Amino acid sequence: MSESLVLYEKKGPVALVTINRPEKMNTYNGEVCLLLGDAFCDFRDDPDLLVAILTGTGDRAFCAGADMRGMVPPKEGESSPIPFPRGRMFHEGDIKIYKPIIAAINGYCLSGGLCHALQCDIRIAAEQATFGLQQVRFGAHSPSSTHLLARNIGMSNAMYLSLTGTRIDAQEALRMGIVHKIVPHKDLMAAAFEMAETLMGNCPSHIKARKEHLLRGYNLPYDEARAMGGYLEDQVPAEEKREGISAFFEKRKPDWKKVRQS
Repeated sequence: MSESLVLYEKKGPVALVTINRPEKMNTYNGEVCLLLGDAFCDFRDDPDLLVAILTGTGDRAFCAGADMRGMVPPKEGESSPIPFPRGRMFHEGDIKIYKPIIAAINGYCLSGGLCHALQCDIRIAAEQATFGLQQVRFGAHSPSSTHLLARNIGMSNAMYLSLTGTRIDAQEALRMGIVHKIVPHKDLMAAAFEMAETLMGNCPSHIKARKEHLLRGYNLPYDEARAMGGYLEDQVPAEEKREGISAFFEKRKPDWKKVRQS
């Protein structure tokens, strides 16, 4: 029995999602996108999961984009590949998730692979990671890639990467704001789980409210964005607010797990 193209593991409150096609540089096809959609929907809906980490198998590639072979129409007599699940693709932003997601970028992060990384909230790269948008070189187009880049790194940097197809190294990606931290490859997953622990030390409902406010309020006029922020803040359970304030005055760390279980 062949191993799944996407591995989905629950490690306590952390979901680990791994694109598992190392022999294909972790490129994605319809089946990979379908499995990623299933994994991230489960993460979104499981109240016991607080943070997700997305990575790729091996030490060569996080995700090198779409598998171009899957885009060629089958010859007569050949079976058709599993189609891309339009409307349910994580890297296109189809799945609305307000829990935090970390990308652990272990190698090539190209084209649609970069879109997968940009859909994550915090991105940590191994020193040898390489980034770029290659679609312009092959006449392909991703409706999300250029928009995601511009929102994350500004119009000027997005224009440069989108129009040239240039690949950049991890240091340049850090300078542009594509990634937030660079670590040696051997330390990558430890750094990702350490970041998950940092996030889980914060108020879980407040994190979800902050992320939703940032994403949904980004293009709103100030007054509308402010009103949305107030509404989302009101959704944070009173028990969590009491625990946070009590911990502050008692000079201790909040026990969010106790609050969730009460």
